[in-house]
Amino acid sequence: RISGHGSSILLVASLYGSRGNPWAALLVLVTSCLLLFALGLRRGNSLPTVLPGVAATVLGLLYVSLTLGLLVVVQTSATSLGPGKYWIFFLLLVVWFGDTGAYYVGRALGRHPLAPLISPKKTIEGAVGGLLGNVLAAFVGRQIFLPDARLHQLLAVSIVLGVVSQIGDLSESALKRGAGVKDSSNLLPGHGGMLDRIDGVLFASPVMFGYVHFVLGAH
Repeated sequence: RISGHGSSILLVASLYGSRGNPWAALLVLVTSCLLLFALGLRRGNSLPTVLPGVAATVLGLLYVSLTLGLLVVVQTSATSLGPGKYWIFFLLLVVWFGDTGAYYVGRALGRHPLAPLISPKKTIEGAVGGLLGNVLAAFVGRQIFLPDARLHQLLAVSIVLGVVSQIGDLSESALKRGAGVKDSSNLLPGHGGMLDRIDGVLFASPVMFGYVHFVLGAH
């Protein structure tokens, strides 16, 4: 656990220090994998015992640390349409509006299950409500954070972010179901844990990073 947390901090630090250069982060990931593998074998554990633990820790680095680290890179970037921090605010607005729309539309109109084996309470109607919330976020986000951006571009980005964030929500539910737990932690009682609050952001952050750096040409 200590090695995993240490690797997580180094990974985010490498992304911050390299300002988008992937080689430092790649070096940290590869070194972390080798270190975790060596520590497991050092205890005398057999290979079938070591591999699941190493795989789970590396998954945590990719799933949480790397995705949030990409937002650190976005925050330090600049685009012709505004500083990187405004794009992060826009991302959060899209995800939160989507979550709110999915929740209320799903409760009011939800009839058809979206993924009953993973999350029985989620419905197709709720998913559509989430996308409507994403569209609304594009209008609000342009008005508040990105007035120089074209509306049709923000609408397209919002819909993609919304779809990906819903996939992230379902993926986190699948992780909990696979682990046999109801909540990801006890940090936020009644909310399913901290991971439930950021699962959509984790999946959406690589999309935001790709758009800012490869489409807008951030520097």
